[in-house]
Order: sequence, then structure tokens, then C-alpha cells
Amino acid sequence: EWKGRLSLDILGECAEMAKTAGFDIAFIDSTAVLETPKLAKYIEDMRANIAYAIGHSNSLLVSVKATTTEKMGFTGRGEGVAAMAVVTVIPAERAGRKEVEKDGKSKSAARTAGLENLPATVYHHAPGSQPGDFELTQMLSELGNILCYTDGASLGNPGPSGCAAVICEPSGASICSFHWRIKDSTNNVAEYTALLRLLEFLLKAGVRSKPIEVRMDSELVVKQVNGQYKVKSDSIAALFADSTAAAGQFQRIKIAYVPRAQNAVADYFAKEASKFKR
Repeated sequence: EWKGRLSLDILGECAEMAKTAGFDIAFIDSTAVLETPKLAKYIEDMRANIAYAIGHSNSLLVSVKATTTEKMGFTGRGEGVAAMAVVTVIPAERAGRKEVEKDGKSKSAARTAGLENLPATVYHHAPGSQPGDFELTQMLSELGNILCYTDGASLGNPGPSGCAAVICEPSGASICSFHWRIKDSTNNVAEYTALLRLLEFLLKAGVRSKPIEVRMDSELVVKQVNGQYKVKSDSIAALFADSTAAAGQFQRIKIAYVPRAQNAVADYFAKEASKFKR
């Protein structure tokens, strides 16, 4: 049945099946395992082709990586090629649900505003908590400066809570994101936890001499770590102390406040993480 068919055509049919079932493809994270040929010069075209096949114009939603098995196994002996992929799908109504206000205007644009730049690679854990996270070290070392966004969310304040950290290119394009569940807490605890875990990861990644900017939509946290507000809550005192100590180890770091609309990606992932089951 499938003889002679292009794999991209089959992928497109699968995407259409998901759409018919009421789902949209949010991310594709794929890895090719082979000794030769080297894929580096082809990867951007591969990402664009895959994105086109699934009906997306944004190739940032697709991650393609290549690795080897260090000459081990059938791929190492050159007897074949292996591929692995993880695809995240979300209900279509969450991707772009249209709601109508009393005056008849659609609110779908407001719901999706700021989410056009979702990263291709999404990690469902805190940065630095898995050994593979430090494969990012080489990439970070090649950036002239590092731009990050963090956010925390609590359903109930206090209640089920999640954190998110997004690492970007200097242009602002998202490279990857981390989001993870934490114990039930308040919004402020979640915001501090997200900032602290990101700073700890960047320290371990060895980029303390690079210019780093972390943007957050918590005016309280930003003004406290910058010495403009005093810390009056015992629940965040330890997190504040650890965060400022970590920030102090960087040579050039800026922790800045941005409106929530400019922190939409981290906000989205933090809220998603707060819904994870513990």
C-alpha cells in the first residue's frame, strides 16, 4: 500500500488524521541516529519540510537533531539508520479557541497573542535536572549574549504550581523551554523557584562571564532581587537569598520586568506545568 510513497506525504496524512480527531500538533522533537552522512547542513531544510507537511509555516515548531552511537550497533556499523520522534498534540480548542464577546468581536487573537514563537524543543523537567540538558552547553557558549524568560503559576494561590524557563537567541527567537511541576505553593514561590532553577543551570553550564538577561512578569520578584523592595515574607526569604546569591556569581546579568504579554511563552508553559499530576 505504501510502496513508492514519500514519507512526508504519509506524515501529512497523519497530521490530517490528528486534526480530524480534534487535535493540533504543537511540537515535534526528532532525532536521527546515523554515522554518515553528516546532517548539519540539511537540518534547516528538514525542519521546513516537516513543518510544511504538517501544515505549519513556522519551522520553530520542529526540532531535528542528529547523533551517532559511537560506532556501536547496526547504525554504528553503517548497516542502517534509526530515527526517533516525540510529538506533542493539544486539543484544537486550546490552540486557538474562538470566543465571542458581547459586541460580537472574536477574542481568538488575544488568546494566542505572543505564542507565535513557541520553541521546537520542550523539556518537561527543571533545567539541569537531567544529564542530557548539558548538551545545550555548547550552544550556549556560542551565543554572544543569553536572553531568557521565566514564569511561575499557582492554581489557587496557594495551590498546584508550575514553573517555566525559556532560553532564546539574542534576537528573541525561542531555542528551548523547560517546564515542571513543583509542590503546591503560591505564585511568588513559583516565580522565585523558576528564576533560581534557571540561574543554577546557567552557572553549571559555565556561562557566568557572558551577558545574560532574564525577563519576568513578576514586578515583586524583580524589584526584590534588584534591591528596590524588601522581603517581608518568610515563605520566600530562602528563595530570595539563594536567587540573589546565584545572580551574584555572574559577571554581567540583568533581571528585568516585562508585562505579561511579552512573557506569553513562559506564562503558557508555567500554567501547563501547574496542571501536571504529581
